[in-house]
Amino acid sequence: MSRWILSLACSLCLTACRSAAPRAPESNLKAPDPAGEPSFTGAQLSEDFSLLRRVFEQLHPGLYRYNTKASVEANFSALLRAVEHGASLGEAYRALSVFLATVRCGHTYANFFNQPQPIADRLFRQGATRVPFWFVWRGERIVVTRDLTAGARLPPGSEVAALDGVPASTILQTLLTVARADGSNDRKRVNALEIHGDTDLEAFDIYFPLFFPQRGINGGAFFFVRLPRTGLEADLPLIGQFPSRAAPDAGLEPNLLVETTALDIAAGRDPIRARLNSLWTGTPR
Repeated sequence: MSRWILSLACSLCLTACRSAAPRAPESNLKAPDPAGEPSFTGAQLSEDFSLLRRVFEQLHPGLYRYNTKASVEANFSALLRAVEHGASLGEAYRALSVFLATVRCGHTYANFFNQPQPIADRLFRQGATRVPFWFVWRGERIVVTRDLTAGARLPPGSEVAALDGVPASTILQTLLTVARADGSNDRKRVNALEIHGDTDLEAFDIYFPLFFPQRGINGGAFFFVRLPRTGLEADLPLIGQFPSRAAPDAGLEPNLLVETTALDIAAGRDPIRARLNSLWTGTPR
C-alpha cells in the first residue's frame, strides 16, 4: 500500500458541516508536474483512495449535507479516473484536492500544515514559486495590496492581468475547484485564494503551480519571433489556457455590499471598516 499517499492528511469536519452538488471536474494530469517523483501506479492510488472513501462514508458527518449519494459516488469515480494511469505525488495531491472540494465543507481539505514533513517539503517547498506581492481579488481581477518586487515595480492598487501568460480570470476559475468553504459560499473561496501574508503556506502559492506549472522562457512555452527587416521581436505563446465552463453562481450575497476599489487600496482606505464604523456609531456613511 502506498503509505505516502495515505498520509495525505485530510482535515475532516466532525461537526455537522443534503442537496445536489456539481460533479467533480476532471483533473488534467497531462500537464508537467513540478513536484515530480515519487510516482505511484494506478493500483496504488486506487487502493489509497478507496480506503479514503470508506473512511469518509463511515466518519464524515457532513458528507451528504450538500451532496446526494449519487453525486458522492460520481465524485469518487472522477477521483479514481483522474489517477487510473498513475500519477506523481503532486498530481495525486491535486486530484485529491479537487475531490475534497466537492464535499463543500470548509474543514475538509488536504491540510497543508498536517502533511508529514517529507511530503510538505516536496510539495510546498522544494523549488517553490511565490508571487512577489500580496493581493486581493476584485471580481476576476488581481489587485496588488503590497509590493515585494525588487525596485517596487508593483505599487498597491496595481492590477496584474496574467501570471506566466495565464489570464487572471482563468486562474481564479481553475483554483476555485480546490478552494474550501461551506456550501455555496464562493466569496469565502475567493478570499481563501488571496495572499495576505499572514501564513507561511498560502493556498494560492500552493495550488497555482500544480495547475499551471511554471515553464519560463527556457521551458518551450514561448516562441520568439524576430522580424528580419526591422529586428522587432514578438513573443508567441505555444500553450493556450481557456475557460471550459460557465462561471459558478454568486453564492451567498451579503446584506450590505461594500465594494473596495483599486483606488481605495492605493490610498490605504478600508471602506468595509468605515461602513461598519458608521453602522456602530450611527453616523452617516
